[in-house]
Amino acid sequence: MYGISQRHAQAGGEFNPQEARFFELSIDLLCLIDHEGIVRHLNSAVERILGYCPVEIIGRSFLDYVHQEDRRRALLEFGQIKSGQDSRAFECRVRRKDDLYVWLSCSCTAPPDGEPLIFAVCRDVTRRKEAEEAHRAAEHRLQQILDNTSAVIYVKQLDGRYLLVNRRFELLFNVTREQVLSMTDEDLFPKEMAEAFRANDQRVAETGEVLTLEEVAPHPDGAHTYVSVKFPLRDASGHLCAVAGISTDITQRARAEETLAATKSRLEMILNAISDGVIGIGPTGEIAFLNTAAEQLLDEDSCAHGASPNPDTRNLIDSLQDVELENGRGSRQIELQRGDGSSIHLQCTVQSALKQGQFAGTVITLQDVSAQHERRILELDMQSAQIVQRTLLPNQPPQMTGLEIAGAVYPASLLCGDYLDFIRHSEDEISTVIADVTGHGFGPAMQMVDARSYLRAILESESCPAAALQRLNQYLMRDLVEGSFTTMFLARWNATQRQLTYAAGGHEAWLLQHDGTLQSLQTTGLVLGVDADASFQRVGPLKINCGDVLLLVTDGVFETMSAGRELYGWPRTLTAAQALRHKSAAEIVDGLYQETRDFAGNQHQADDVAIGIVKVL
Repeated sequence: MYGISQRHAQAGGEFNPQEARFFELSIDLLCLIDHEGIVRHLNSAVERILGYCPVEIIGRSFLDYVHQEDRRRALLEFGQIKSGQDSRAFECRVRRKDDLYVWLSCSCTAPPDGEPLIFAVCRDVTRRKEAEEAHRAAEHRLQQILDNTSAVIYVKQLDGRYLLVNRRFELLFNVTREQVLSMTDEDLFPKEMAEAFRANDQRVAETGEVLTLEEVAPHPDGAHTYVSVKFPLRDASGHLCAVAGISTDITQRARAEETLAATKSRLEMILNAISDGVIGIGPTGEIAFLNTAAEQLLDEDSCAHGASPNPDTRNLIDSLQDVELENGRGSRQIELQRGDGSSIHLQCTVQSALKQGQFAGTVITLQDVSAQHERRILELDMQSAQIVQRTLLPNQPPQMTGLEIAGAVYPASLLCGDYLDFIRHSEDEISTVIADVTGHGFGPAMQMVDARSYLRAILESESCPAAALQRLNQYLMRDLVEGSFTTMFLARWNATQRQLTYAAGGHEAWLLQHDGTLQSLQTTGLVLGVDADASFQRVGPLKINCGDVLLLVTDGVFETMSAGRELYGWPRTLTAAQALRHKSAAEIVDGLYQETRDFAGNQHQADDVAIGIVKVL
């Protein structure tokens, strides 16, 4: 080749026909350049590659066409060629005639000593360079994508050595992508974790399938849980060549799920511990939850997890659909007939549930109010009984010449076990009776009604108080429950003769005499209802005088308790009665009761109270 260039120089820049044909057959750009860098000859390939005719370049320095950024490298390369070093595949950008640039790969052999020209072969590698640049750009974009994702991405050879990792991998496991190359999991992770990773990779390699699984990796703050998608990579011929993985940290989600599960478990435990039933209804009407109390109230086994409710439960829920809600809340009391034939009264509270302002379902709270319902019925019955009982007590004291009579009964509850009565026999005879059945409330009240009925019947034919008590005791012995008894003071008055005869079964009365002295009218027998053979003594007739006052009270008066747990007692009772004796009989009754209430303060009345006054005029 250098012989050709030498002859070309000797011939004044001309080739013989064979040499010229050789130049023109080459698809590459062939040129001869002198030691000053001046182009001395070009083949016609220059027109195809650069767009110039050869004569437009011959005689000019090749550096005039080299891209400005590549000139320094080209000049250095040219100097090395002149110094005797070959140049192989030196690449630079060269300007075309249309001012665009193409990449040329230039190869030059250093000329022998004395050789005036340098021979160069230039090949257009623009498309290769563009492809390489596109490939580099694609790799850069891919690497940016890999490095900016929060997932951990990696590629491993089939023997377990790493080929590629992303930035997330580097940060988490404190290793650079250059360092990790050719390392294995055993070099990076604890033995057990590394063995688990390797086993999963081998499963992918053996099956050739994509696997999704959970893996645990070490972190500075402890082990983290990952969802890893591992898949095979194949070469152009379809052979498995590597295993790739994308691992997403789900630790926070897993912890949130654990917290949610724990919260749900605690909530269910709390809901199952309360006595009220709770039903959770979904937005489409399905039963999402029943607590234990609801299952028991509704006789359900379980409606959770999509199980169908029994018809009674479904009917209950449907019956509450039209409950009027105020601020998302409403209530209704219903009677539910259960499958076993029993019924239950439920107070149902309906509460709308919202999630982010949207309707998310309904919560129904069930409270068993059967006891309250029965109590209410009982209270109504007792109120009716109270009305009946009040009709049996004297609401208006009798008017008798020579006597002023007054009395009142103050129940501790709706019904009363104390008995006060004034039973008129003739124009000038009357019986006064006061009695106290043990306890207070419904039972003693019914026993009081029995005692009143028997006594009134007995006094129709019996005028002796002692004989009347004896007969009454026998009747009560048949009716009174065990452990129950009645105290009674029965007096018969003759207003014309001003005489008093009495008998008492465990009950004491007092006579406040006109001269200010007090006379105790002691009991004359046992309490009634204890001994069927009990006998009672009659006292009297006693002479009574103008200004005498008979005081009849039950133990609810003198057993009144103060806030300091002090008894009112008989002394205070008698002192108060003495102070009031000059007032009317009705005023004495009212004044004495008010004295006891003042003494009790804000204490609730613990026992029934009955007060009777007979004042001799």
